[in-house]
Amino acid sequence: MELRPLRTELKFLIHHTVRSMLLERWSRYLVRAPFTNEHAVTPILSQYYDSPTLEFYHEKLAGVGLRNKVRLRTYGRGFRSDQTTFLEIKHRCDDQVRKFRYRLPAFSEAFMEPENWTFDEPEMAAVFGVLYERYRLRPSAQVYYQREAYEGAYERDVRVTFDTCVV
Repeated sequence: MELRPLRTELKFLIHHTVRSMLLERWSRYLVRAPFTNEHAVTPILSQYYDSPTLEFYHEKLAGVGLRNKVRLRTYGRGFRSDQTTFLEIKHRCDDQVRKFRYRLPAFSEAFMEPENWTFDEPEMAAVFGVLYERYRLRPSAQVYYQREAYEGAYERDVRVTFDTCVV
């Protein structure tokens, strides 16, 4: 299990001309993020999981400050055995975010269903098991988009992303 560091995450909806202006202004402070192509872009496909009553979704709409989301994520156009795939819990407390991430040793179609989730690590089994049991998790939505990602050239804890082509 990988526990990502706590970070501040702020999101804004902006026009593409503003994106261009920001990148021009910030260009000397940013570098292309790892795992992106020559245009700093990578495809992202996420399968989200929620309760039968969509509790996670309704908490987000209501602006609940302390909430979770559970997703299966790959950096490609489809979930395939040759793609790196992660099962993630994104825990949010207001603007602070922490991500628990489990890299699947090998993806199989069966893993799309939470009742088939198995883990090599007992702590992952416990963390995901609690959410699965408490919320009776099931697939709820699948989202694809392209992410243009940059990191701080000097401040490595800075990350700037632009998401487009959301489907």
